[in-house]
Amino acid sequence: MGPRRSLSALKRAQSRSPYTTSLCLKYLKLLEDFAEVRFHFGEVKYTFGLLKNRHEYDTKIGNIMVDCADKRQMKFNAEKLTASHSCSLPVPEALTRDPETANNQLSISQDLTSVRFGDEEQDLPDQPQRFERLLCILSSQSFSSERQYWEVDLGKKPLWVVSVCRESISRKGSIQPSPDNGFRVIARLPDCKSLKIPDVISQLKVKPRKLGVYLDYEGGQVSFYDVEDMSHLHTFTDTFTEKLYPIFNPCKTDTADDTDPLRLLTS
Repeated sequence: MGPRRSLSALKRAQSRSPYTTSLCLKYLKLLEDFAEVRFHFGEVKYTFGLLKNRHEYDTKIGNIMVDCADKRQMKFNAEKLTASHSCSLPVPEALTRDPETANNQLSISQDLTSVRFGDEEQDLPDQPQRFERLLCILSSQSFSSERQYWEVDLGKKPLWVVSVCRESISRKGSIQPSPDNGFRVIARLPDCKSLKIPDVISQLKVKPRKLGVYLDYEGGQVSFYDVEDMSHLHTFTDTFTEKLYPIFNPCKTDTADDTDPLRLLTS
């Protein structure tokens, strides 16, 4: 099938579909004859797909050739996309962190977007919403409907935990951040398996520097992505019945060069 026929077929499939899937291009590098397309959330958006319904998208799109405006050609090396791996992604939410929930060993930036393990314990009121032992802080925003997406700059941190949790999670005492306790967690930790956390990050040769979190509340999914190349890391499925909060743990390490915070990103 020629390039123009491939493009026409794709457009016809899109027009018949009640839903579309938005992917964002990280950058577009034109070579002599072809351009390599890399995907990135929150930047230039391309829309394509054969999404038949919200839970059914399992169509392989491979090596689709289309004509560029300048008569050059672009090659899409599109991977198999599923409802778990690709969604209609909104622009990243402009989240902030709630200092009233922060463990007293955490240091928060003035704009409430960055958090790191502090040099010394702070004398803070022991409020019901504050984490007593977990080195965690919640976002100020909660979600109980629709689809949401946010991004976290991990920097070069050797350890970190990023999660979505139920509003009703316990804030006091020793808590294991597992699905049984209301957490949907991805982390860079040495003991993920013992904590019942998906051991995803340790298996990657290149560790993610930026993490994308996609929440489909009605669809019952929380998905995590490496923002740099849009690779899917893990998806949790569940039925949500209460408010969900983004939650962050910058972790305590003995590494002298562990100076990067967990920083919330916006578009």
